[in-house]
Amino acid sequence: MRWLWLSVALLLGACSTLIGPDPDRLGGTDDAGQVTLMDSGVPTGDADVPPPPPRDADVPPPTRDADVPPPRDAGCTIEPSCAEGVVTTCDGTETCLLGCAPSGEARCAEMVPSNVPASLWLADAPDLVIDNPGEPLTFDTTACMARMAPSVVQRQEGGGEVCVIQVGDFVIRSRSGLVVRGDRPLVIMANGDVTIEAEAALDASARGVVPGPGGGRGGLPASPAGEGPAPGQGGAHVGTYDDGGGGGGALCGAGGTGGQGDDAAGGAGGSALSAAFLVPLRAGSGGGLGDGGRAGGGPGGGGAGNTGLGGAGGGALQISARGSITVEGFVLAGGGGGRGADNDDRYTNWGAGGGGGSGGAILLEAPTVTLGGGAGVTTSGGGGGGGGGESSAGDDGQDGAMTLGQANGGGGGGFRYGGNGGDGGGGATLEGEDGTDRASGGANGGGAGGGAGCVVYRTLDGLGPSNAAMRTSGSVGPSLTTAAIQLR
Repeated sequence: MRWLWLSVALLLGACSTLIGPDPDRLGGTDDAGQVTLMDSGVPTGDADVPPPPPRDADVPPPTRDADVPPPRDAGCTIEPSCAEGVVTTCDGTETCLLGCAPSGEARCAEMVPSNVPASLWLADAPDLVIDNPGEPLTFDTTACMARMAPSVVQRQEGGGEVCVIQVGDFVIRSRSGLVVRGDRPLVIMANGDVTIEAEAALDASARGVVPGPGGGRGGLPASPAGEGPAPGQGGAHVGTYDDGGGGGGALCGAGGTGGQGDDAAGGAGGSALSAAFLVPLRAGSGGGLGDGGRAGGGPGGGGAGNTGLGGAGGGALQISARGSITVEGFVLAGGGGGRGADNDDRYTNWGAGGGGGSGGAILLEAPTVTLGGGAGVTTSGGGGGGGGGESSAGDDGQDGAMTLGQANGGGGGGFRYGGNGGDGGGGATLEGEDGTDRASGGANGGGAGGGAGCVVYRTLDGLGPSNAAMRTSGSVGPSLTTAAIQLR
């Protein structure tokens, strides 16, 4: 606020006149013969000096300090305030798009992103438009080096590192796509709006044994348990031929238990975790290995052999937009399907199916988030792989990115020996299903399904999209969560 100050300076004085002055009190002449002046300033004794001009009757006499009014502040006296979303100051009023600051200050509220600092929103960030019909682009969060926009590695408070892309508007045109891979979750910081057009996709899913960004790998012969926050465990190997299926990975939904192969127990599934609004942001977990014959030494050897590899965990993706988020196409972070076991007679042992990886994590936060009628936001768990049998190998479990509901488990190879894989979590069923047991001698259990991942919508009113349950793979809590954006 600016203040105008008025400064007044008054020079007050009084003249005295001596009547019949005493000559000793008068001024004399100097050595040059000039007449000196009295205190009144009127020369005396010199006829050549004109008298003072007469006082103008229209000009008021000088006033004393007591007659001058005190200085008055001529500026604005309005106390700044914010009420009902309107800031009022001496400069006028401003309507706040996000309401008044929650602290009670006389200013508009500002959005605070999850997991990363607000300073990563750049006012001069370039718009990023992906328009490549038929051939999706791929971005690697391990290197975290985007060519079309600034990118930076940021450590979360209380969590691991994420790769951040900084944009103005972010658009994926129809029939175009961006596939994300790498070791770190991806965060898109949009200073403007985000639009994913119809038939376009932003894909952070696992595909089989390849994790999504930040997702855990599935079980391997050298490391039978998967990786991630709640991985599935590897199945047991008993005797010469009995093999248990791998357990399913977990995130917001629990993974199933691998199927038992006669005396060999299946691997345990991961336990469901609290999403806590995806703070910190974390990805999905891998499924466990379905054990079996292995190259380089038969059952229990060091190679892959007939084992069913565990599916990988879906990746983690966060979009924080100051404007709006509109999804007409697809945002995907499904888990990878467990691999079916082979029945190659070279190893005389038909292995068990691998567990499916869990779905990943998707956090969409903006003042408004809208899902179109054909949109899909997917974090379904992968289906478990089928156990190998006497007639054929087990089938791979379906990837969770392929459905808003439950991904299918792979079929077992033959009625007697190969168990079916369990379906993954998705839709209103968040837990992965157990793999099928096989009780005959030398049997191989099916891999379990991976649990559903987590989706969080944060908006100004805290309600999320009206059709969120219909268009989100984990359609019930805690897999589907809505909350208000954070303000300061």
